[in-house]
Amino acid sequence: MKIHFGPKTYYETFIRIIDIIYEEKAPTWTINNNDIYILASSNSYKKVKDTTKYHRMNCDTGAIMAQQRLWMRKNEREEQEHNFQVSFFKQKWRSLSLGYLGLVLLNIIVLVKLNKTKIYNQK
Repeated sequence: MKIHFGPKTYYETFIRIIDIIYEEKAPTWTINNNDIYILASSNSYKKVKDTTKYHRMNCDTGAIMAQQRLWMRKNEREEQEHNFQVSFFKQKWRSLSLGYLGLVLLNIIVLVKLNKTKIYNQK
């Protein structure tokens, strides 16, 4: 199909035609000077659904099996570490927060005392 645009054609018409092409999902089209060429086939092929299920075969190769074991051990270790950290902080969050609060108060007291004992040269 060929669509020709004359010199008096509005730009809006050109944009509307491109919108229609996108809405209709034209498979192949091109713009050449003042023309738009649309190639479409009335014989649209239907996609055949693949009913075959593919499974990866594990051929018992040592490298693949070792890699799988390492990956599983690594994931188990990371999960155990995460669970330990979560349970530790759930149990000890009060003592940790009181310890941090004590350190902050100690720093404030030391800074106040050092500033009181320091003599400044004021003019």
